[in-house]
Amino acid sequence: MVGAGVYFVSRPYDDYYDDNHNHDHDYHHHNHDGDDDYDTILGGYLGAGIHYNITPRIFVGVEGKYLWTDKVKLEYGEFRMDGIIANAVIGIRF
Repeated sequence: MVGAGVYFVSRPYDDYYDDNHNHDHDYHHHNHDGDDDYDTILGGYLGAGIHYNITPRIFVGVEGKYLWTDKVKLEYGEFRMDGIIANAVIGIRF
């Protein structure tokens, strides 16, 4: 398997909490409007898989791929979503 994709990343962001959660005082909840923090990144993957036919119509298998991405840039920092994706497959042919 070889491919590419566009990935959408988001998380809720509360300016008050995220700016004050590391201070040395007790955090008391205040009603602050939060906002979503988001980014759109590009990525590609390379993988392989194997299937075994149980009957002519039913098969099982495993697949794995490695994902490479651009850096995600959010208010609290940057990170990559690179990693391994593994799938177990049960299939029925029509």
